[in-house]
Amino acid sequence: MEETTRLSAVLTDALLNSAAYLGITDTDLSLILGAGPVPIEEYRTGAAEIDPDSALGARARDIVRVFTALDTITAGDAGTRSQWLNHYNQHLNGSPIELMRDPAGLARVADYLDGNLHG
Repeated sequence: MEETTRLSAVLTDALLNSAAYLGITDTDLSLILGAGPVPIEEYRTGAAEIDPDSALGARARDIVRVFTALDTITAGDAGTRSQWLNHYNQHLNGSPIELMRDPAGLARVADYLDGNLHG
C-alpha cells in the first residue's frame, strides 16, 4: 500500500510539472485526463492523487512522455514546445494539443514524439 501511495504521489507531481512546462491550462488538462469529478486543484493541493494503474494513470504517463520527448527534441526551448503543441502538424493531421484531448490522440502524440526521439 505504501509503495502505491508513493508512486501515486510521484506520478501526480510529474503530471502537474509536465503540464506546467508544456503550458497546458487546467481546463485543457482536465479535458486531456478526462478527470471527471476530481478538479485539477485537488491534485495540486495533495487532496487527491492519480492511481498509476488506472486509465487516468495511463493518460498521466502519456502526458509525461509527451513532455519528456518534446523537451528533449526542442532542447528545452519553451517557445518551440508551445509552437509545436498549438499548431497544425501534417504528420499527425491536426494540432497536437487538440488531438491530446482524446485518449487515443494523446497516445498517438506520445508515440509520434517517442518515434522521433528514438528514431
